[in-house]
Amino acid sequence: MKRTKRRTAVLLGAAALLACGLAFAGCSQDRLTTDDLIEMGFVHTVTFDLQGGKSGERTELVQQVQDNSLVVEPGTNVLVGEEPTRSGFTFNAFCRGTEDADGNVTYGEEWDFERDRVTESITLYARWLSNYSITVHYGDEYKETYTVPVTQDAQGNIQPLNSITISGQTVLDGFYTSAADAEKKENAITFPYTPTGLTQENTTVELWTNTLDGVWKLVETAEDLRSFYNGTNIYLLNDIDFGGEELSFPEAYTGTFEGNGHTLSNFTVSQAAGTGAGVQSFGLFRELRATASVRNVTFKNVTYVAELDNPIVTEYRAGVLAGNAAKGAKVENVTISGGTFTFAVADQYSLYDYLEVNVLVGGEPAEGTVTNSTISSDVTVEKITWTEWQNKQEGQDN
Repeated sequence: MKRTKRRTAVLLGAAALLACGLAFAGCSQDRLTTDDLIEMGFVHTVTFDLQGGKSGERTELVQQVQDNSLVVEPGTNVLVGEEPTRSGFTFNAFCRGTEDADGNVTYGEEWDFERDRVTESITLYARWLSNYSITVHYGDEYKETYTVPVTQDAQGNIQPLNSITISGQTVLDGFYTSAADAEKKENAITFPYTPTGLTQENTTVELWTNTLDGVWKLVETAEDLRSFYNGTNIYLLNDIDFGGEELSFPEAYTGTFEGNGHTLSNFTVSQAAGTGAGVQSFGLFRELRATASVRNVTFKNVTYVAELDNPIVTEYRAGVLAGNAAKGAKVENVTISGGTFTFAVADQYSLYDYLEVNVLVGGEPAEGTVTNSTISSDVTVEKITWTEWQNKQEGQDN
């Protein structure tokens, strides 16, 4: 490439670096030109052809060096230029080489910046490695795809992945190297995972996975359900026996509780009344808000106690599953089986006689949609006064 005689040198070699700094300091804004540097003994031009990459905003770097001197590697000193970057590639090395009339480069030996010395003007060509990626197939019939970048170092060594996430999806059961394995849920890969078969000619490998749309908490053990929040989407993977453990459900649930036909059994729930006036709701879920959905689940052998002991409350709403369901909330294919649900109500509560508790969802009427959901006949649901409850507790203590 033809260059003007008076062009400014981008930077100098190791010996020139100090001289350059002194020149700038003494000459204010007057920069040294190539002719100036040649007169000072920096007779060789080293051109860094970035081959489609950039060093900062530069597409080419130049150093003017003395005979038999080292070259300063771009990226090791801010004055010589930033480390080269190129979209879709990883920088590998600067090499000698030759360029034909069409701009195609044949790479030669890699330049060793610690040992190789310049004896003539040369061009060093940036060598790039194509970046690797994993194409993950998911969704209905695995028609959707998601690209996961695979990191490599400057020598092309692939770095293992500690995990894979897909935006807007929840992975159900792992990642597989074939659609057949994904369908059978067999031979899932393990993490850390290093993809095999990647080369500069074959830069992508494929994986398959089963997912759910959205963000879900997958519940496989009792530990997984010990705490969840109003907006948490729950997806049951197993039947779970809690062995009498105390659980706490959200007070104003807005998510989706998907049971997948599984059963949650043998747990207790205790709820106390709030201190304020107004309306208060009681049930496994105190309230199901407009976006809430509870479906395809059985709650079995639950011991539930609600203490409705605030006498100034305007209205209590009570139900075995939820005290209230807002318009838009959905309860589908839910069964309450076995167990005891006790609602201990303040003696002074004026609407005691009208409070119905032997219902799946409270409120008068419940605004949410309830379909194919029942309280089995083996469930005990009782409403007693606070005094009766206290006496009952004292009797048990004795």
